[in-house]
Amino acid sequence: MGSAEEVWLSLLRIGKLSETPDVSAWVVDKPWIDLLEGSADDRWEAWLHRGVMRYYQGNISDAQTAFEISLARKEARALRCPVTDEIRARVREAAPPPPLDFRQAD
Repeated sequence: MGSAEEVWLSLLRIGKLSETPDVSAWVVDKPWIDLLEGSADDRWEAWLHRGVMRYYQGNISDAQTAFEISLARKEARALRCPVTDEIRARVREAAPPPPLDFRQAD
């Protein structure tokens, strides 16, 4: 059994994703959505998965909320998910400007 399966077996067995989840092991089947949504797992990984699940279901507003919670826990991988333009703009506004390059061209 691989790390992708272990993520979800952990949720089934102990009610939360494994301690080092494979965040690319997306599932969107209704029983798994219900299981994760009903769990008390409050880590960024769980919120990232909730965001993907909610987005897949077409619940954009709740997906946005889940991605925001994941981002609030300082997880940049949430930016690779289908986040709305509003969240992306907020992240860009909060980011420091790129450093200036004072080197002269030859």
